[in-house]
Amino acid sequence: MLIASLASFAPALLTLAATFDGPHAIGLSVPIQTPLLIDATHTVDATLQGEVGGREIEVTVSFEGESRYLDVYSVLTETEEVGQRTCVFAREETNGEVNDPPFTGLVYDVRSDQTNGFRIEIANDRVVPLAHLNRQLNAAYSMWIWVGFPAEASIGDEFDVDLRTLGALLFGDELAHDEASATVTFDAFEPETGTATFSGTASAVGRPIDETEGTTRATGTIRFVTVPAEGRVAEIAFDGTLEISGEKDGVAITGIGTLESAIETALAPEDYEAPAPAFRLARKTWSEGGLSLALPSSWSEMEVADTQADYFRTLDEESGQAIISLHILPGDGLGAGAFKKAVVAQFKKEHPGTRSKSVNAPIGKGFTTWFDQRNGERDLHIRAEYYPLGENWLIYKLSGDAAACKKALEEFVTARKTLRRG
Repeated sequence: MLIASLASFAPALLTLAATFDGPHAIGLSVPIQTPLLIDATHTVDATLQGEVGGREIEVTVSFEGESRYLDVYSVLTETEEVGQRTCVFAREETNGEVNDPPFTGLVYDVRSDQTNGFRIEIANDRVVPLAHLNRQLNAAYSMWIWVGFPAEASIGDEFDVDLRTLGALLFGDELAHDEASATVTFDAFEPETGTATFSGTASAVGRPIDETEGTTRATGTIRFVTVPAEGRVAEIAFDGTLEISGEKDGVAITGIGTLESAIETALAPEDYEAPAPAFRLARKTWSEGGLSLALPSSWSEMEVADTQADYFRTLDEESGQAIISLHILPGDGLGAGAFKKAVVAQFKKEHPGTRSKSVNAPIGKGFTTWFDQRNGERDLHIRAEYYPLGENWLIYKLSGDAAACKKALEEFVTARKTLRRG
């Protein structure tokens, strides 16, 4: 009877022994032609301080970001890496305001070899501004969320882990992390699920990838769950504090805050297809002009003079470029009727096919002119709407390649309904 009772507990005893035994094989070997879904979240709450014009200022910033990627390697050798990453979605909010980057639906190849080094190449019909593309280049080092765990270890063993390739997803993709590491303890191995768990502390020092001067130091606790048999990191969770220092536009800035970030992965089903991109509306503010409007996150700001605000459509590269602009024009003392008459007459003189009509927006009643023209090998479309702003006029314009403007017209009309001061 005693022997039978012991026998009934044998599987549990073996599981328990396996959980605390060692060594266990914990090294991760990334498979090729195996798609991996990656969900990354990032939450920051920080208080920033600076001095402007001899006056101390303090700003509280709350940031939430979430992204989903689909990664797959086709070549992975000691001398060459070829993979592809699809950004299924990318969502960001700052102080509760939607501020999504133009990444949703972006597909790019990730390549590395001894001749050309590490690089990314856009693989679908998208246009991404350099500042945003640099963020994706920075994040691309995290392909397949590989972490260099030792080949084997026993429960209770402690070792260091290099986190630099994961720095963008864990600590922020607008920062380059020359220093990022963790010291972890091997906590447990679960034979039934094949998962290994590690916990410890992590720290990272990042510097902005743009021209801003400064550093951000993150320090906190970290936890890993891996599936060695699949070569996969299943979960990473970081919880810590931030110390921020830097300079922007001649203003020295310091700050402290908290950071919570997490990465979760899953092997994608064989028949998985990324859904069609869905773009949230984000309010774009032109501070110098005191105006704002809402556009889908597929539209991105352009670096232009403060006298105007330009946004370009990042979709359908083959159709050419479409740009939405805000610009303030002096009224030269003309009344509304005289101004309209002068503008329409000038355009009809220069472009005989010009058409015009009245149009309304939340900021007031105005008028619009539009025409098409041939410029070299390009067919262009220019559509401008004019609204009185005191003694001046706001020009709200859609311009660019005719094919691109045709696709953008509905979004231009919809965005007009969101135009407002402030």
